Amino acid sequence: MALRIIVVGCGSIGKRHLGNLKALGVENLVAVDTRKDRLQEVTERIGSEILCSDNLSEQLKSKCDGVVVCVPTSIHLDVAKEAIKSGASVLIEKPLSNTSEGVPELLSLAKESSLVVAVGYTYRFWPALQKIKYFLENDQIGQIYSANIIFSEYLPDWHPWEDYRSWFMAKKELGGGALLDESHAIDIMRWLFGEARTIYGVNGTFSKLEIDSDDLAEIIVRFHSGVIGSIHMDIYGRHHRKELSVQGELGNIYWDFYKNTVALYQANLEKWEVIQFEDDRNDMFLNEVRHWLNAIQGGPKVPVDGYDALKTLSFALAAIESSMNDKVVEPFGAIDK
Repeated sequence: MALRIIVVGCGSIGKRHLGNLKALGVENLVAVDTRKDRLQEVTERIGSEILCSDNLSEQLKSKCDGVVVCVPTSIHLDVAKEAIKSGASVLIEKPLSNTSEGVPELLSLAKESSLVVAVGYTYRFWPALQKIKYFLENDQIGQIYSANIIFSEYLPDWHPWEDYRSWFMAKKELGGGALLDESHAIDIMRWLFGEARTIYGVNGTFSKLEIDSDDLAEIIVRFHSGVIGSIHMDIYGRHHRKELSVQGELGNIYWDFYKNTVALYQANLEKWEVIQFEDDRNDMFLNEVRHWLNAIQGGPKVPVDGYDALKTLSFALAAIESSMNDKVVEPFGAIDK
């Protein structure tokens, strides 16, 4: 594939993207990181043909088609802006940022240059959740009354090869924490049930983890669609769970990520139908990158662009505001396309 792609930040997700880009046929790959050990890992694990550098600005002096932004959340916008100014499209790891400040300007800059901004809400590519969206769009359980999602995973288990206390997820100033990093849960709920009308949130640090970022977000939301939702995200749950439950007029839907199943209960039949999926977790990352590569070559638009991701960020920031002021709030306005 005749594209030049730079991946900035070669931690776990950066190396995953490099491997997937290589698997999809991108031959001109550049890995950028200030840590020599990570660049050495790129060479050893992914391939010596990948150019390694500690200087993004130098690499952007040569024509670049796309930049994958895998740095800590608090500097997403800095890296993305430099890439866009150089004429490159971007794929930004979620969330878009830890603040809405500067986001509209970034998106406008990309739009003026006809560049693609994609954001890594990969669960939109997960077949089990796509099946649930199909069920909802085809009224399989009638009117939806309520929905509950939970993402709960013990932070030290995420990267057992490194001290969790040194990782960006433990540091508030770098944009780590349960609410922003696990905002997949917010994005899933928006994707399935529409935009929020009001939000009430509890967000903070409650466990004995040695972190200064938040470890819990508990959110109650009223959607414009009429659905009442609850969203739970924590990074201290010892038994890992990623689950969704939907309650409707004619039945129920239940998703379990770790079992990779969707269960459909239809009241008229008085029985559950359980659908087992066989997908590998990396498949959704591959599909995300495949869509992005197609888009920057003139293909269909990406499923999650910067404007869409800004709405998820606005939701998360509204939950923070709600928690700080102990009141129900409306999401901050996201700019239109």
